[in-house]
Amino acid sequence: MIRYDRIQELVNLCGKKKSFLSEAMGFSSRYLIDAKKQNTNIADEPLQILAKELKTTPEYLRGETDDPGIKEAPATEGKGLSAARQKLYDAIANLTDEQCTKLLGVVEWAKENK
Repeated sequence: MIRYDRIQELVNLCGKKKSFLSEAMGFSSRYLIDAKKQNTNIADEPLQILAKELKTTPEYLRGETDDPGIKEAPATEGKGLSAARQKLYDAIANLTDEQCTKLLGVVEWAKENK
């Protein structure tokens, strides 16, 4: 069975939207949201696509292993981010899509009011 908690964790980590991932798998943009609500299993081929997008393995997403097998470092590692930018990145990593949308509004306001 699919571990939707792990999918959510990796979505937060890599910053991709569930709608993008659902469409990459060949489904409607709400597929992952609806599948989680219904605790639906995901077929092998779409699951492989999802795992690739999340830089993990299908086995991790199924709960068959605790090793996420993440193939790449997070986007901020080695980029020489300032302490403030790193702190901001860490702070937003676990926000919901709704919270991110609200935060983007604040960022746009801040850019306009330099």
